[in-house]
Parts: sequence; structure tokens; C-alpha cells
Amino acid sequence: VQSSDPNNFNARRHLAVEKAIIKSGIPYTFLRPGAFAANALYWRKQVREEGRVRIAYPQSQLAPIHESDIAAVATKALTDPGLQGATPWLTGPRSIAQATEVELIGEAIGKRIVLEELSPDIALETMKNYMPSISAEVVLDSQRRMNGTAAGVSNEVERITGRPAKDFSEWARDHAKDFM
Repeated sequence: VQSSDPNNFNARRHLAVEKAIIKSGIPYTFLRPGAFAANALYWRKQVREEGRVRIAYPQSQLAPIHESDIAAVATKALTDPGLQGATPWLTGPRSIAQATEVELIGEAIGKRIVLEELSPDIALETMKNYMPSISAEVVLDSQRRMNGTAAGVSNEVERITGRPAKDFSEWARDHAKDFM
């Protein structure tokens, strides 16, 4: 889901701020990252304590972006006047299922992680433990819609930085200690 999707609660909040900034006349570059690879950190306690991840839609696909790619684009935006007024949509290099993310984290830590599929109702209640209810509902609805459906992928990281976006497997290796 693009972060500029006006049907998305979180996107609407961001778009309202963007509109106010545009109206002000302040120079801007709005980075619009899609799914953060770092969202997988929500699973770290389950992985550490139980060796498992519980989610509702294991085949829900995202194109998760590494935080260092967002930072690299932000650096360019701050130093390259050619990006003024731009609104690049930023993603990782490929669409992958949440189940694949779990496998890649397992490879990074050298351990098989059990994946347990939850009902949407139980997943929603669990997610409300670590995010606001409205955000949990938006995330779960997005996962439902993307279940078995490839996520869109942008080449903006490579276009802006001159190097390809980092794959989730690299993110998992970079954050292996978080899951151990």
C-alpha cells in the first residue's frame, strides 16, 4: 500500500501535514516509505522467548524498506536541490510474504522459527498490546488485502542514491542480535 493512499487512515494523517506544508510555501521533499523492515522487530520477544512468530496473514506481502535506505534518500534530499518538491515512494527491492520475512530472520540467527497463524480477531487483540487500536485495525486490514498479493515495488531508492535498495535478508542479518 502506498503511503499516499487516501483510503488509509495513517496515510490521511500524513497527507494532511503535507498539504499544510505545501500551502505554507516552505521548500519540501516528502519521503513516502512503505512498510518498514523494522516493523519485524515487533516479533523479537516471541522469537527470543518462544522461537515462534504468531500472525494472522503469513502470506500477506510487503516490500519492506531498510531504515538505512530511508536515511540515504533523506541525506540526498537534504543535499540535492533537485529533489525539492519531490515525493518519492520508497520500498525495498522486492515483494515478500511475512512468512518469508520470518524465514529470513531465522536464517540470520541460525535458528528455525515456528510460524503460527492466528485468527484475525486474536491477531487484532494481540496487536493492540503494542500499537493504538486504529493503527492495529489499519495494519491488519492491509495485511488481509495483501494476503497472497504481490506488493508494489518502487525503484526510487536506486534512482536517488545510485545503488539498489537493500533486501530484507540484509536487514535481518543487520538486526540478528535483536532476535537472539
